[in-house]
Amino acid sequence: MFERIRLFWIRYKLNLLGMADSVFPIKIISLSRKIADLESRESAYRIIKQYECHPNFYVRRAALTAIRFMGEEAAKQFLDTLLQRTSDSEAWVRYDAAWALGETKIKDDRIPIALRSVANEFANMSTVELDEFKPYGDSDYAKKRAAQSLHQYENN
Repeated sequence: MFERIRLFWIRYKLNLLGMADSVFPIKIISLSRKIADLESRESAYRIIKQYECHPNFYVRRAALTAIRFMGEEAAKQFLDTLLQRTSDSEAWVRYDAAWALGETKIKDDRIPIALRSVANEFANMSTVELDEFKPYGDSDYAKKRAAQSLHQYENN
């Protein structure tokens, strides 16, 4: 009973998020945590599947962040989604996809290729250089995160 109410509430919030013109990241993170903390993994996976390709990038970010919060099993389940989102038109979605991929221990040759693609010119920067780099805009944030995730993935 309570799980059904939570599911309804999460879908309602995701739909509201999908209509928003601007959102603070904490709202996305909070909603992602609610998805990740559902008692039923299957219910969480259904929600992610339903919203992973949503037209609004805030909703796509919430789905990707939920995958990251859920860990390795969810990353395996949604590996193709994470890889596809590294080519998303929105830099913040690429950022979240790269972050989730960097935390996975899945051995798949497509992961470093996707991360290098997002990181672009940042891919060959050292960890120290990345730590010192101050991003200017959303594209720089995505590239920096992808480069950091690439280092993290390669060291797993």
